Amino acid sequence: MKIRKKLAVTFISVAVLPLLLCGLFLTGKLREIVIENAFVQVSTNVERVSEETK
Repeated sequence: MKIRKKLAVTFISVAVLPLLLCGLFLTGKLREIVIENAFVQVSTNVERVSEETK
């Protein structure tokens, strides 16, 4: 392999892959948090409306 290809492979394996994996992991966790908060808000709003309509 030429030195240019070796450098490209090294860069991808050292810099790009870890950033990609961290991004995917953090995006998944953020999505879970957002969905959980949305469910909490919905249930709070449903409780509030049912209390007001009694």
